[in-house]
Amino acid sequence: MKYPRLSKWAWFIGLWAASVLSLGIIAAVIRTVLL
Repeated sequence: MKYPRLSKWAWFIGLWAASVLSLGIIAAVIRTVLL
């Protein structure tokens, strides 16, 4: 799959979303472990 010239924004948004989702998953795991 070839992306247009907006690939930089796509990568930035993708990495940001991935980091947010990963933090949310880690928080959920910590909550389940503590509870």
